[in-house]
Amino acid sequence: MSLADQEYLSIVKNILDKGALGENRTGMPAYKLPHQIMQFDLEKEFPILTTKFVAFKTAVKEILWIWQKQSNDVRELQKWNCHVWDEWMREDGTIGKAYGYQLGKYHQVDTLLEMLKKDPESRRMVVDLWNVKDLPDMALYPCAFLTMWDVSNDGRLNCMLVQRSGDMGLGVPFNMTQYAALICMIAQVSGLRPGLFTHVINNAHIYENHVEQLKLQLSRLPEAYAAPRLVLNPDVKDFYDFKPEDIRLENYRHHDKIAHLSDDLKRFKTLTMGHPIVMGRKTFESLPKVLPGRVHYVLTGNTDYKAPEGVLLFHDVKKLLAALPAGESFVIGGEHMYRELLPYADTMYITEIEEDFEGDAYFPDFDPFCWKLEESVEGEGKLPHRFCTYRKVTGS
Repeated sequence: MSLADQEYLSIVKNILDKGALGENRTGMPAYKLPHQIMQFDLEKEFPILTTKFVAFKTAVKEILWIWQKQSNDVRELQKWNCHVWDEWMREDGTIGKAYGYQLGKYHQVDTLLEMLKKDPESRRMVVDLWNVKDLPDMALYPCAFLTMWDVSNDGRLNCMLVQRSGDMGLGVPFNMTQYAALICMIAQVSGLRPGLFTHVINNAHIYENHVEQLKLQLSRLPEAYAAPRLVLNPDVKDFYDFKPEDIRLENYRHHDKIAHLSDDLKRFKTLTMGHPIVMGRKTFESLPKVLPGRVHYVLTGNTDYKAPEGVLLFHDVKKLLAALPAGESFVIGGEHMYRELLPYADTMYITEIEEDFEGDAYFPDFDPFCWKLEESVEGEGKLPHRFCTYRKVTGS
């Protein structure tokens, strides 16, 4: 059984059992606990979850973009077909003075690599992405922001990662495995062996809409698989020579993803980015956060309801429709909103899945003579699905 699953799910269980439910800047309530810690001996086991799939290649590409490319330019990451930062990309193509920018500005990676070779006994090997002066010009404040490095007498490279804010459902599994890979890469080019990796999370939290997914993951713990093996290209001697294909896993066995269809989420982002999104209160509360790049229009019958700054609240359908700007707006749920606003729609973007599911909310039936299927594209993945575009027939 993977130690990563045990350590990670122990924190998840603690948060679900003992965490305090509170509000935060995202608008989605979360259960939280302070000062949660995981520790792994990288020479014995590589930490990645097996109780759900973790996108290892994507995690590696992001960490190389930050630490090796020392970049804040999202377009550079997109060249690797990695789109995890697309939502925070500004008009100039960057995320402001965040993450890799701070490493390049102060030559922090070069300094670390030099100290590991020339002064491995030093207790001053610290890499810090938290630059108070530049925080206002960051698209997102760094979450995993501080690493402290140490070399043991037996030639092992140890690292402590400090993460100010840890989303246990999404971010932490990603950060855990990508920093473990980073330590192994830096150890190899420094002539050291990988040692202890200690992951400290100041505020570990579970968003309310992730609870059921994480309970499912907890139920898989007795059937967790053994950890895979990290394999680095042994010919790479310079950190700046690593390419994504030089870092791979052997025997990564895992349970199914606990997520929605990844290509469906990508399509949703592509369609809605830069447009208003319209939803009911429950749908808004199911979002992990206020989605970047889209103005949120929320309809609720609760006149006392409070929403985060920038979210527009309405209590009347006609007033909401009158407030929408010209151009395409997207209704994203739930069932009541679809029924109320379908008569006003001229296009439907529907993901049709070839599977039966139990549910308590349904998309309304529509007259096939009033809607024409304009496009149908097969989706990717094990679960058969297709992306359909319907246009309203003129005069219907």
